[in-house]
Amino acid sequence: MPKISPSGEIRIPEVYLLALEVGPGDYLEIEQTKEGLLLRPRKMTEIDQAWYWSEEWRDRVKAGTEGRKKG
Repeated sequence: MPKISPSGEIRIPEVYLLALEVGPGDYLEIEQTKEGLLLRPRKMTEIDQAWYWSEEWRDRVKAGTEGRKKG
């Protein structure tokens, strides 16, 4: 069972880190619920870089790459 450190930190067991696909340096959103705390993984992206990570942009890059391969 995780214990709260004097600085307010807790260690999340590895089995949960693997399930959430998170690791050192990643961010978690914390929400208080009736049952306790809910943790959700969050990826932090700079506003001016968000377009690069959008589904639309990735689809366009993929289509362009496939078009070049076909000649």
